[in-house]
Amino acid sequence: MVYWQRQKDNPDGQIELEQFGNSIQTTRTYFSQTGRLSTQVSKSSTTNRQNLAFRYWNDGSLKRRSNLMGTAEYERFEYDAA
Repeated sequence: MVYWQRQKDNPDGQIELEQFGNSIQTTRTYFSQTGRLSTQVSKSSTTNRQNLAFRYWNDGSLKRRSNLMGTAEYERFEYDAA
């Protein structure tokens, strides 16, 4: 039984497509300028199970993670000064 399989990488070696043993596939996109994660969508067949979008502060820290499924909820991240 296969629990997880990496199916496609981008030229930077980041995972773009993976499949889990329960047949859910996850697709990721990345910002070309920074290489940071932009979106992550998980599907079983044609049904979306997860649809997330990510935004970042200028220093690269995560700023916002948005749930694009139905209610469009989001989390905003703030950090203490270093």
